[in-house]
Amino acid sequence: MFFAFIAPSEFASAHDPVRVLKMAASRSDLLADCSYDPDHTSLWALADVITTEPAPVAIYNERTGLTEDARVCEMGRK
Repeated sequence: MFFAFIAPSEFASAHDPVRVLKMAASRSDLLADCSYDPDHTSLWALADVITTEPAPVAIYNERTGLTEDARVCEMGRK
């Protein structure tokens, strides 16, 4: 099981797979550094999203220097 940042727009679009912006072994590790490198994202099947927190968090895009919304999700292969 992992925790990940996924943009809310990924869920709104209903695309499968979804682009995972960043992953960590625990929720606290993920939230300890709310930034991501857009050149190092990954694609996961939508079915691998176990839970999604309703309130987005602001994360920092290292390329643009801007913040954007992301949801914290629990991920796991089924």
